[in-house]
Amino acid sequence: MSNPNDFDLSKLEGWRIAVIGVLVLFTIYVFYVYFTKSSTTEMYCNQSGQCGNRVIIMWSASWCPYCQSMKPIFQQVMNDLSSTGIQFSIKEDDPNRPNYVNSFPTIMMYDSGKMMKYTGLQNYQQLMLWCQSISQTEYQN
Repeated sequence: MSNPNDFDLSKLEGWRIAVIGVLVLFTIYVFYVYFTKSSTTEMYCNQSGQCGNRVIIMWSASWCPYCQSMKPIFQQVMNDLSSTGIQFSIKEDDPNRPNYVNSFPTIMMYDSGKMMKYTGLQNYQQLMLWCQSISQTEYQN
C-alpha cells in the first residue's frame, strides 16, 4: 500500500505540457490582436484615403436581421447628409473589423484618432440627429 503523502509527479507531466501549450497559444493570440493591428482609425482612413474627414461606418453582418433592417435607414441618412463632408461606409462581413465591434449592427464615427459609438434606436430620426450633431461638433486633438 502506498503512502498517501507520496505524490507521483510523473502523472502531472502531460498536464504541465498542455498548460504551457495553452499559455503559448494565448500569448500569440494576444500579441496578434493587440500589437499587430494599427488603430482602426488609421487602418480605415488609410484604406479609403479619407483621413482627416469624419467617417461613419456601419459594421454589419449579412446573416443579421437587425443589420438588414438598419441598412436602408443608414443609406437614407447617408444620402441626405452627402453635402456635409461626412464620409459614410457600410462594412458588411468584414473580417478586419476591430475587436470592439462585437455586436451587429454597430455604427461608429471616426475622426482624427477619436471615435464615438451610436447608441440610439434603429430609426431614421435618431440616427439623423446623431449624425447632424457630429457634423456640427469640432474635435480637438
